[in-house]
Formats: sequence, structure tokens, C-alpha cells
Amino acid sequence: MRTLIARVAAASSERAWLVVCIAGVLCLVAAYYVGRHIAIDTDTTRLLSDKLPWRQQEKIFDGAFPHRTDLIAIVVDGATPELAEQATAALTQRLSSDRAAFRAVWRPDGGQFFDRAGLLFESTEEVAQTMEQLVAAQPLLGPLAADPTLRGLMRALRLCSTALRRGRSASKRCGSRSACWPTPWTKSLPVACPCSRGSG
Repeated sequence: MRTLIARVAAASSERAWLVVCIAGVLCLVAAYYVGRHIAIDTDTTRLLSDKLPWRQQEKIFDGAFPHRTDLIAIVVDGATPELAEQATAALTQRLSSDRAAFRAVWRPDGGQFFDRAGLLFESTEEVAQTMEQLVAAQPLLGPLAADPTLRGLMRALRLCSTALRRGRSASKRCGSRSACWPTPWTKSLPVACPCSRGSG
């Protein structure tokens, strides 16, 4: 084995230019073959054969719903739900205006449809609880809706303070704090102590 290696090395050194030319030709042939027959595809959808039954069904589904293909999902996180909502709305509006890069932009958890019919996705118990909270908060939300300014906010807070003082006075008269103390949602209502009805 050593004798063969020594002979090859000696022959290569005696015909150095011929060896270099042969090596260069072999490299060019190898590069041509690699370029024509070997490639790297980063498309993960081509890892499996298109002839599989579930891949055929996937193609039919993608053809029926083309807007569900080639999606880019964006998750927005914020310090508070309000900040996350504002950032999501601003991002949606910004991306929707760029029709050259995005053919469609929508929010799975929002939009005009959810603004109109969002309660349809809640259970009956959740809808009832939400409506009860809205009805209970109406005395506070009403003045704010009529005057959504700092003046309206101060007026609502003054109304809550007045109702709270009345509730405390009624509680002292009847001696029953649990019966007359206003709830957090009904502090803006004029409170009348039920224990003092009919008393002179």
C-alpha cells in the first residue's frame, strides 16, 4: 500500500500540470452535475409527497379557501389589554393600507363583525352576566356617554360620592351595614335604607 501511494505521488510530481488540469476538469464536471441535479428546497410543504390522500384533500381545501393560504400570524402583547388592543388596531390599519405587500389583513378576534355580533360567541350564562353588569353600571355609564369629557367624568364621580354618603347615613340609622351598604356598581344610585321604611 505504501509503495502504491509513493508511486502515485511520484507520478503526480513529475506531471504536475497534467494533474492540475485533470483536477480542474473534474471540479467543473462535478459543479455542473450538482447545479443540475442537487438542490435544497426550503418549502416545508414539499417534504411529503403530493400523492398522499390527505395532501390531495389539503389542495382541495386550499383551492376552496385561497385566503387561508400563505398566512403570516402576528401576536401582539402589551402591558395592559387596552394597550394591546390599541397596538393591534393601529397595526391592522397600517398593514391594510399596503395592498402591494398584503392581499388581505384581518383580525381573528376582532373587526366589524365581532363589533356587531361578538356576544353571539359567548354562552348564555356569559351573555346574561355581561348584560347584568352593563345594567348595573348604567347610572355611571349614562352620564359618561352623554358627556364623554373631563366634566362628565367629574359629574359621574360626584354622583357616586353623593350616593355613597347616603348609603353610609342609611346604614348608621338602621344599624345594618350589610343591608344598606351600596354595591360597587350601584354607588351612583340614590340609596334608600329598606329598614327605615314605615318608621316615623
